Amino acid sequence: MNFVSRKIVRMFNVAVWTYLPPCKEMVQTASDSLDRKLSFRERVVFKLHLMACEPCVRYLEQSKLIRKAIEEMEAEQIANSEKPTLSEESRERIKQLLKSSMGLFALFSIF
Repeated sequence: MNFVSRKIVRMFNVAVWTYLPPCKEMVQTASDSLDRKLSFRERVVFKLHLMACEPCVRYLEQSKLIRKAIEEMEAEQIANSEKPTLSEESRERIKQLLKSSMGLFALFSIF
């Protein structure tokens, strides 16, 4: 990067830090952007801030990653909860109960 382009980037960053909201406010905007569509003004301010602030970019990426992981975990829990299974002990008790009651059912089936 040559001297002129570095100077332009520096001027842009100074303008961002001077005229745009601080990171504390942008963190809330980042969270809001995951939950709802931002207004045009919010999107422009947010994008400009992200162009100059690497920590906020990382925060947004990490928030998206965490949200995706939670959604995948919830989907997996729902998928697993739809398949109820009995423990091996419960299965054995039911088998023993059915075997012991077979004689009684056979007796009543004669009538």
